[in-house]
Amino acid sequence: MPEAIGIYELAKSNHNEYKNHILNIIKLASKDFRREARTGTPLYHICSKKDQNLFLNFPELSHLHSEIISNALSYFNLTGFSCENVVVTDAWLNVGKKGAKLHWHNHTNAYISGTYYVNFDPKKHSLLGFKNDRLNSNIDRPSITIPVDTTKKTVYNSPVLQVGTAEGTILYWKSHLVHGYDIPNNSDDRITLSFNIMPKECTDGDIFSFKVVAD
Repeated sequence: MPEAIGIYELAKSNHNEYKNHILNIIKLASKDFRREARTGTPLYHICSKKDQNLFLNFPELSHLHSEIISNALSYFNLTGFSCENVVVTDAWLNVGKKGAKLHWHNHTNAYISGTYYVNFDPKKHSLLGFKNDRLNSNIDRPSITIPVDTTKKTVYNSPVLQVGTAEGTILYWKSHLVHGYDIPNNSDDRITLSFNIMPKECTDGDIFSFKVVAD
């Protein structure tokens, strides 16, 4: 910590369009697309299996798909990296009821990940948090430890950084960051769309490379 977190606010008209499509998908999607979360709490996913992708399975979200790609390229640019195109390798919905939690985890097999807040009230729904991997308690390598000054809370000594955001916002971050929330929802229907992204071409610039294609 700190790490670059991209925060992109969608136009209200676009968000309303996407939200209506997503609520309809949640209502009508077959049981083959649904999977209960492994947390043992009232949380389930749609299109989270390895052979599923929300954008490929539900083409009515193509406009949102394009916006997520455009914002991802902006994120690369603003953080000082070169990337001409990306592939959304995974995309799925998370529907959390009252009492739901999201266990702490990171996303393997991806370069950046993100969350689109589809139905979200920060006064009722749990905030997404990121673990501070710079603190000695969160690493397994030899290190020197000095006490944390508990009277001075900063982004450098806090064990978790919670991101307060609004409905209609998309967050982007490096996929290795551990994130989740262990404070249960106070209300039903916390709905988010999560995704993983890879650069279409991964290269050191001159010699080694591989390419990613949408499947």
